[in-house]
Amino acid sequence: MEYITYEKYSEFGFSLVPEAQFKRFAMLAKKEIDYRTSNRITEVTDDIQLTASVVVDILFTSENEGEVTSVSTDRYSESYANPVGSDEKITLAVLKYLPQELTSWVMK
Repeated sequence: MEYITYEKYSEFGFSLVPEAQFKRFAMLAKKEIDYRTSNRITEVTDDIQLTASVVVDILFTSENEGEVTSVSTDRYSESYANPVGSDEKITLAVLKYLPQELTSWVMK
C-alpha cells in the first residue's frame, strides 16, 4: 500500500520533488512513517497522504541540499555538511499531522 502518489502530492500543492524522482522518495517516506507509527497504519487517509507529502519534501531537501563547510582554492575542493535535523523534522511532521492513536508511542 503506497501512502502518496505524485498526483495527490501535486494536488496538495507540493511541487519540490520532480516526478521522475518521486517514487523513490515516496517509498522512503513510507518507511519513515511506518517506523514512527510502529506499522499501525491500516488505511490511507488524507492525514497520511499529507504527512507523506511533507516527509517526501524533507527527505528530498535533506538529500539535495548540504551546507558548504569548507572550500579550498588550491586544486579546488568543497566539503558539505550532512543536513542536520531531518530525523527530527520527520518526527515532528508525523506528530503534527497524524492522529494521536498512531503516534502515542512518542509520549511514553
